[in-house]
Amino acid sequence: MEQLSNVENRAKKEYSRKSFELLLREIISNALHSVLLSKEAKEPKIDIIIKIENDIKISITDNGEGFTEKNFSYFKELDSINIEKENAHYNPRGQGRLALIYFSNRASYKSIYEQGNIFYERKFHYPLLQGGLFESSDVNEANTNILSTELSIIISSHEKLRRANTFFNINYNCDLFKGWIINNFFALLIDDTHKNIEIHIEINNNKCRLDTNKIKENLEKVDFDLKSNEDDKIYKFYIWIIKIESGKTSHLDVKICSRGLLTKFNNKEALPYEISLNAKYALYLTSEYLDQRTNNTGDNVEVFEKDILLIEDNIKENLDKHFKETIEKNRDKSKLNFQNYVKNYPSLGLFIDEANISNSNLIKENKDFIKESINCSKSR
Repeated sequence: MEQLSNVENRAKKEYSRKSFELLLREIISNALHSVLLSKEAKEPKIDIIIKIENDIKISITDNGEGFTEKNFSYFKELDSINIEKENAHYNPRGQGRLALIYFSNRASYKSIYEQGNIFYERKFHYPLLQGGLFESSDVNEANTNILSTELSIIISSHEKLRRANTFFNINYNCDLFKGWIINNFFALLIDDTHKNIEIHIEINNNKCRLDTNKIKENLEKVDFDLKSNEDDKIYKFYIWIIKIESGKTSHLDVKICSRGLLTKFNNKEALPYEISLNAKYALYLTSEYLDQRTNNTGDNVEVFEKDILLIEDNIKENLDKHFKETIEKNRDKSKLNFQNYVKNYPSLGLFIDEANISNSNLIKENKDFIKESINCSKSR
């Protein structure tokens, strides 16, 4: 049995240089895992209520299976692996609960679950105030047959409030927080084991709702196989493409998801992809390859150096195929723009390599030709 002092030391070592949002990623992903894995949750639902006053109170409730004896046994011991999560490729490490220790002052659970056709209510604090983390929990027969698990968190000390407020100063209302959820949990939200997950969000009485079916409406994907130089295994990669709004763009970020969560790629926020488009897209990359190479806190994928270029090249190749029609139109437009440029500035046109135009995904315009002419003339 882990002792509180030992766990506090582990939590500090793991999270002292990490941001508060890792706590939210941990507790929201656990709620998503619960409803996605539950056979009983026919209409998966999660409620998130946040109250920011002198202290910060966070409540997350889901209608998943709850803390059955089996699930509670996984939860009691750090580093224990939940087999159901492992089989679902969520790649649990059994250490995420350390975020509760480090970022919050008090956390408590109340879970209604079914065991042997009887409904029970289990209550416990995390951690217990004295002794081992889990010396006991309060279990009684429930007076309802509606499954639910609620986590309640209080953040009250100065330093922990400072960390939390840094996050909520940016994501201070319902719509901003909803956008953060979509971005951070994209791979879990599009899980196809359920038709729809309803997420109700409330921040200081400002309410909104997220339905995962809305995300899936404009969803496309391309895939490719890649043989890793690290272990000689072949892995399947998926690029998920969502049209999010109209408006011109010339730069897209391919964001990385591992274990269902947004993460960094060798400490990079995203991988760039350049193309001129008349719409804005969100792009996400997922793969078991990435899941297996994620650090303990789930915020960085550590990729073998020789695999990085392979992944980047495959992303470009497959996105080029997906946007082939658009790229061909862009290059035709660039060629026409170049012809007009040469007519107006015949001497400057001599400094430009036309191959750069025919191989680019971007629509080249006069400003680009002038810049390239100046750079080429300086290099001669």
